[in-house]
Amino acid sequence: MGNSTDDKRIEHDRAEIEMLRERAEQAAATAAELRRSEELTRRLIEAMPGGVVHVSAVGAIQTANAEALRILGLSYDEISNRYTTDFETQTIFEDGRPCPVEEYPVSLALATGEAQPAQTIGVQRADGRTAWAIFTAVPIKEEDGTLQGAVVTFLDITARKRLEDRLREAEKMQAIGRLAGGIAHDFNNLLTVVLANATEVQSALSAQDPHAADLGHVIEATRAASRLTSQLLSFARRQVIAPSSTALEELTSKLGTLLKRAVGNAIVLRVRNAPNLWRVFVDSHQFEQVIINLVLNARDAIVGEGVITIETENSPGADKDEVVLRVRDTGPGIDPVALEHVFEPFFTTKDTSEGVGLGLATCYGIVAQAGGTITAQSRSGEGSTFEVRLPRALPSPPADTEGPDEKPPSQGAVPVVLVVEDEPAVRRVVGRILAREGYRVLGAEGGEAALTLLEGEQHIDLVLADVMMPGMLGPEVVRRVRELFPDVPALYMSGHADRALNERGVLKSQGQLIHKPFEVDDLTARVRDALENVSP
Repeated sequence: MGNSTDDKRIEHDRAEIEMLRERAEQAAATAAELRRSEELTRRLIEAMPGGVVHVSAVGAIQTANAEALRILGLSYDEISNRYTTDFETQTIFEDGRPCPVEEYPVSLALATGEAQPAQTIGVQRADGRTAWAIFTAVPIKEEDGTLQGAVVTFLDITARKRLEDRLREAEKMQAIGRLAGGIAHDFNNLLTVVLANATEVQSALSAQDPHAADLGHVIEATRAASRLTSQLLSFARRQVIAPSSTALEELTSKLGTLLKRAVGNAIVLRVRNAPNLWRVFVDSHQFEQVIINLVLNARDAIVGEGVITIETENSPGADKDEVVLRVRDTGPGIDPVALEHVFEPFFTTKDTSEGVGLGLATCYGIVAQAGGTITAQSRSGEGSTFEVRLPRALPSPPADTEGPDEKPPSQGAVPVVLVVEDEPAVRRVVGRILAREGYRVLGAEGGEAALTLLEGEQHIDLVLADVMMPGMLGPEVVRRVRELFPDVPALYMSGHADRALNERGVLKSQGQLIHKPFEVDDLTARVRDALENVSP
C-alpha cells in the first residue's frame, strides 16, 4: 500500500497544477480577447471618416489614425513623440490670424477637463498647402477623475473651404466687374463728346495755330483714357468679342518668339506645348493680351536672372475637358495678402510709374468671358504660377452658305439717319457730325421717342442706336423700327456691349457695332459703310 501522505500530496499537486493551467488558459483567453478588442478599436478608429489623435495629459501625441496623418501631411514617424505645442506656428484661424496653442480645443480640454465644442482651424502643412478642419476634443479620465489625456477629432473641410473661398471671390469680382463696367460705360460717353468735339475743332484750325497742338494733347489724352476704359471693360467681361476655334500652341509659340526680346537677356523664356493639344474657343487677339500680360508680369517679378516658362497641356475631366495654360516664374513669389487681390483692377505692388494695376484684371476678364478660369499660386521664395483653364472647343457647325440679302435702294435723295441715344451730349455731337456730312438726322432719346418721331416719316435709311439704354435696348429699338421700315440697316454704338447680347448673337444678327469713344472719321466711315454694304 502506498503512503497516504504522499498520495494526498500528489493529489494536491495535481489540483494545484490544474488550477494553474486553468488560470493560464483564462489569462491567455483574456489576453486574446484584449488583443481582439484592441484590434477592433484600432480598426474602428482607422475607419472613422475624420482624423483621430490621442494625446497624454501633458499634450504628448500618443497615437494618430491614417486620416489624421493624411490631413496633417505627416507620416506616423513624423508625428510620434511630438507635442500639440509643436503645431502652434502652423495653425491659423479662418480670418488668417495665428491660432495660439492655448486656444486649441485639446489644450482647453486638458486645462478644464471638459469636452470642447467644434472650432475651425487651418494647419499649414510642410508641402505649403493649408488643410482646414473642424476640431473637437474630449478629455479622458480615470475612474477617480484623474485626467489621463484627451482625444482630438477633426473633420477635413479643405475642399469645402476652397469652394466657399472661390464663391466669395467670384461674387466679389462680379460686383467689382459690374461697378467697373458701369463706370467705363459712363466714362466712354464723356470721352466720346470730348474726342469728337476736340477733333472737330482741331480740323478747323490751321496747322500753325498754337491751339491746334494743345488740342492734339487733349485728343491723345482722351485716346489714352479710352485704352484704360477698354481694359476695365475686359475685366468686366463687357467687350464685344469675336471668338473662334483657336490652336493655343500657335499663339504661345508665336508670342514666345516675340517676347524673348521683351523679357531681356538675363531671363530665359521657355515654351513647352503638349502634343496634340485640343483647340479652344477664344478671341485670339484678346487672348494674346493674356499671354503677353502674364509674361511681362512674370518678367517684372524677377530680380536679376531667372526663368519664365509658358506651358500648355490637355486636362480631361469627368464634367468637361479643358486646356491648361501656365506661366511660371522663378521670382521671389507673391505676398499672401497681395495674392488675394492680384486680379482686382488698380491693385498693384509696383511703383505707380510702372503701371496702374489693370494687366491682371484684364486677363481675368478676358479668360472669364471665354468661359474659363484663372488662378494664381505662389510661395515666398519659390516664384509664382498663373494657371488658365479654358473649355475644349466643340466642333464648329457648318458655315452658312447663303449670301447676304440685297439692301433696298434709298427712297430719298438725302439719306435719313435715325440716331437713338439716351445721353444728350453724345446725341448732339453725333447729330452735328452727320448733318455736316449731308445726312438728315432724326434724334431720339430712347425707343419710345424714336417710334413717336417716325410716325410722320415715309422712309429712313439707317438706324444708329446705342446698345444699352433705359427702357428699351438698342436691338429692341431696331426690331420695333423694322416693323415700320422692314430691312432697314442698323449700326450700334456702345461704351460696352452687354454680355447677354453677345451670347445670344443679337448684335451679330442685327447690325454692326462702333465702340465709344470714336473718332469723327471713324463714325462717318462706318455710317457710309452701313448704308452701302450692311445687310439687315
